Amino acid sequence: MQIWAISMGEPLPIDKGTWRPWRVGVTAKILTDRGHEVTWWSSTMNHHNKTNRFSESTELPLFEKTKLIMLFGRHYGRNLSWQRIANHRQIGVEFKRLAEKQPRPDVIFCALPTLEVAREAVRYGKKHGVPVVIDILDQWPDFMVELFPGFLRPFARLGLEFMYRDLREACSGAVAITGNAPALVDWGIKFSGRPPTAKDHFFAHGYPEVSYDENLMKKAGLFWDKLGVPADSDLPTICYIGSIRYTVIDFETVLAGFQPLSKHARLVIAGDGDDLKKLKGQATNIPNVVFGGWVDGPAVQTLMKRSAIGLAPYRNSDNFKDSLTNKYAEYMSEGLPIVSSLEGFSRRLLTENNCADFFTEGNAESLTQCLHGLLENDSQRQAMGINARKLFLANYSAEKLYEKLADFLEEMAVEAD
Repeated sequence: MQIWAISMGEPLPIDKGTWRPWRVGVTAKILTDRGHEVTWWSSTMNHHNKTNRFSESTELPLFEKTKLIMLFGRHYGRNLSWQRIANHRQIGVEFKRLAEKQPRPDVIFCALPTLEVAREAVRYGKKHGVPVVIDILDQWPDFMVELFPGFLRPFARLGLEFMYRDLREACSGAVAITGNAPALVDWGIKFSGRPPTAKDHFFAHGYPEVSYDENLMKKAGLFWDKLGVPADSDLPTICYIGSIRYTVIDFETVLAGFQPLSKHARLVIAGDGDDLKKLKGQATNIPNVVFGGWVDGPAVQTLMKRSAIGLAPYRNSDNFKDSLTNKYAEYMSEGLPIVSSLEGFSRRLLTENNCADFFTEGNAESLTQCLHGLLENDSQRQAMGINARKLFLANYSAEKLYEKLADFLEEMAVEAD
């Protein structure tokens, strides 16, 4: 089979550093190993470090029977910006242009966002009789509307109507809606204008277990040693690994909640983003706050092994309440108990499996109490970590999870014949 997998925001095997595959990267490799020919569509723009990989659309071979096509779009410096919207519209045009030059696929699996590429994938599918599966990863552009004060949201919604048109067209033209949580599938179906069918499925975010070279792990260990995060320490480590964006993460509460514990614990923040400079400034006078910057796979794995708690202080937007972010699977892979502020789907799941504790968004005292309780109770914390690891192995190992996704895509292609 010829299979197209479209995802604009994932790290790519050609990127510098040690590559850790995400949703499409793992699924593409599984499909390739099964003998299929996979075309992975991505962007020249590296969403994570905000650099353009190439100055024009570029095609490269990857692992056997997989090729990578990167669509050129203009640079953007912030995740939420008109420059990013312009980038998405540009790569939509590029996809439309280049898709016609490729062999016709048997099925198209397309992540949403981006809206513009998803729209063009559906148009291509209709024109050539190819089934398109739309995979909802974020409630875009609802997420943008939620950033406005309540009284301004109707006007923001109206101003973004051009994006909602693309969303409706993409969802209504798909033969199936998938997503990383049941509520995201339901959200996509709502915009499709049709009732749900047996083809609509949710496939949670998985996390790949990677065994890195011993020398790479040693190098990662030295990196953390130099930053004052040793393997053996009297100070327990609380880690946050991810994007530094105040619109997504409640960093004000993180710093205020950690401060009373700062003489007895260490907070390590590993990541980059629009608000890193602001966060560093606010943390200046708080002891034992360590910034690691963007780190690669071995450094991520090493940090989690040296940590007692994984912190997931997301803001309670519908986009996050309704899903299980890949951050949870990442922490669970190393048996880390999770401390989170999210309500909804993720809280129910983690509570049922006794692998997390929760604080109230915006309430620093509740975070302090939550962290203090776990740090003081070794047996509880260790039990939560064991439960987290069990839950990961049962449901969130990327290799197992995306095998089922690969099965599903094969079924969609066969049914279309």
